[in-house]
Amino acid sequence: MSILKRLSTSVLSRVDRLVCDIEDHDAIVESALKDVRRNSAHAKVRLARVQADGKCLVDRLEKLRDSERLWRERAVRSAGADREAALECTRRGRECGANAKRVESAITEHAAMETRLAKQVAKLDRRVEKVQEQRNLMRSRQSTAEALRTLQSIDYGGFNVEDTFERWEVTIAEAEQEIGSPTDPMTMDHLEQRFIDQETRADLENELDGWLANDRDAGHEE
Repeated sequence: MSILKRLSTSVLSRVDRLVCDIEDHDAIVESALKDVRRNSAHAKVRLARVQADGKCLVDRLEKLRDSERLWRERAVRSAGADREAALECTRRGRECGANAKRVESAITEHAAMETRLAKQVAKLDRRVEKVQEQRNLMRSRQSTAEALRTLQSIDYGGFNVEDTFERWEVTIAEAEQEIGSPTDPMTMDHLEQRFIDQETRADLENELDGWLANDRDAGHEE
């Protein structure tokens, strides 16, 4: 039983290594980033709606407070002439006040929820930014590693670049010998060769004349 367990573990570990080798990490991260960006966009849309709802609650509260003050003013003005009307204005003012308190409570809860949601969206944005930076860093590291691995394979992978350059140079040298070097006498221009021969002869004659002059001078001295 232990042998089967060790064999199973060995097979699974090899499969895991194979999966790690064949998976495209960049594509996986990019796909995950797309999902996160999409969810982040949806969250921002919902946050905008929540903020709009919060503004509506604030506007409603202001209207209720204004109505409460208006009904109280009406109640005071009509108290002397129409007691019943004054009482009705008081009732409506009280109702507006009660509604205003409920809206205030809703605004408080709504603001807390909006704050939490805004923090989550900001945290999500920071996470996306961090993942993008890490992805770019990993891309750079992978490119550098691949370049170094290629260079290493050139130097140590059974392929010596210096030997290749040497063989290349030999091939070029052989080709140059076949067509003749620019300084090879066989490929020189005939006119140039004639001038070279004349210049060499003139040098020899000058040297010979010098020897002869020295010899005559030596004879005269004797």
